[in-house]
Amino acid sequence: MLPDILSGSRCWRVSMKEVTIDEIKKILGSREERIRELWRRSRGLYEELENHEELIKSVSLPSSNSLYENQLNEKNRDLFDVIIRQKQLGYEQEQEIGQLLLEINGEIEQINRIWICYQMLRGRPFHIVTRLYVDRELYRIVETESRMNHRAFETMRKNALESIKANYESKETTIELIRKI
Repeated sequence: MLPDILSGSRCWRVSMKEVTIDEIKKILGSREERIRELWRRSRGLYEELENHEELIKSVSLPSSNSLYENQLNEKNRDLFDVIIRQKQLGYEQEQEIGQLLLEINGEIEQINRIWICYQMLRGRPFHIVTRLYVDRELYRIVETESRMNHRAFETMRKNALESIKANYESKETTIELIRKI
């Protein structure tokens, strides 16, 4: 899952992963904490990436040629092989870190898209979802204060969550969803 990219008047989105109602509830209840944790992990990975770049620079040798290689004695050749292998490992780790950063970005985009879909709710459904999952109030209290019978309350709650899920999984870009708020 990658972020929407706004380029001039064009906007595209790579398909988002499917989400469950339980995941939506968890995200609504812990959005800020989750984003803070993802940013913390992201910063740590960027620092690790910088360290790898410094390591690669420090072990870099001028490009070899056959004359240079022929002049190396066995001891130097072993050291040269270790340096080359260290460089290869560094590049592989950079690729892994890059993949982890993409995954973190995808999680942040998922959280933001779900939040946007939640903000698209209006009226009573919005207030019910807010109190139950964002503010984490007790179900019984929210239901009682809504002055709705149990069946109507439960139907409205379920429909609101299904609406969030449907909008999240829609083919619309995040920008298009924002415009509907």
